[in-house]
Amino acid sequence: MIFYAYSYSQIIIFAIPSLAGSVIFIVPLLHKTKSLHFLTDTRVMFTGALYFVQQFLIILSTERNGSVITTIAVLFGDVILSPALSIALKINLMKLDYRLFSLSLAIMIPASVLLVAYGKTITVDGILGAALLFGVMLAVPFLFLTLNMLITVKGSFHALAGTFFWPGIVSLAVGLAIFHQGPSSIGLLPTFSLLVTGVTSMGVAYLFFFRASRLSGFAITSVLQALIPPFTLITTHFTESAFVSAISLGLIAVASIGAAIAVLSMKPGQ
Repeated sequence: MIFYAYSYSQIIIFAIPSLAGSVIFIVPLLHKTKSLHFLTDTRVMFTGALYFVQQFLIILSTERNGSVITTIAVLFGDVILSPALSIALKINLMKLDYRLFSLSLAIMIPASVLLVAYGKTITVDGILGAALLFGVMLAVPFLFLTLNMLITVKGSFHALAGTFFWPGIVSLAVGLAIFHQGPSSIGLLPTFSLLVTGVTSMGVAYLFFFRASRLSGFAITSVLQALIPPFTLITTHFTESAFVSAISLGLIAVASIGAAIAVLSMKPGQ
């Protein structure tokens, strides 16, 4: 019943960027290997399934609880659970000065959370809403760690191609089968925007993220995702003339200081 509560557009809006993001990895691999066998690798397909589950949980939680608390749950998974697991599993490439690292978390995380929640209402809609939030918090680090380990073995392009392709294809097929409408139904300009979003934020951004994690360590790159809310607010200010209050500017400055301390906490070597 929950699934049928969604309009076709929400499924298509997920499918289009996923497929667009996968194309920038599939095309070079296809040119190199002259085959699409890399898409049928079982580990890649498993990671794609994890990505689909993660995104579907985020969509469900957003509908149930609202975007504010769901964004905070994603931040918690990104910024706290992901680095904690990478350190516990000893897959982080860089040593950390844990005093500086802890200080950066204590500064950056509250600032980012307040930036997301400032002036907004936070609600958790019952037991199901709480379960969805818990699922989001667990799914985010589990996906990133699984994908990071897959990239170590298969390479970025191989891993990311299937991770985006299969969820996109499944979502598109489900949308067409249930609602009998395709991407053209949401309009040309929105479709173009989704394609650009897929190439940039799901293609290039993921590639840079995992390349950075190989250089500076997964813990640091995960923690620095706490800067997403500040950058989002700054971007919307310039692109949509969104108002940025003095309090928001202060929180952006505090989060940036925390990020700088996080970078300073890195030490060379294992």
